[in-house]
Amino acid sequence: MASLKQAAVQRAEQNLLLVDSSKFGVSSLITFCKLTDIDKIITDKRPDEKYIEYCREHSIDLVFPE
Repeated sequence: MASLKQAAVQRAEQNLLLVDSSKFGVSSLITFCKLTDIDKIITDKRPDEKYIEYCREHSIDLVFPE
């Protein structure tokens, strides 16, 4: 499944990541792309400032409710 996701990321014009707030700060054994491969992250709560700053520094659009 990871190889299919990798192929999708490589071929996509824009990569969106829809993730709930519980996933921030959690590591996974399976990685299919770098976070810098993502263009936009959409989440359900405002993440910690360090994630907001990371997205800003890497031109990742971060969308969350205000």
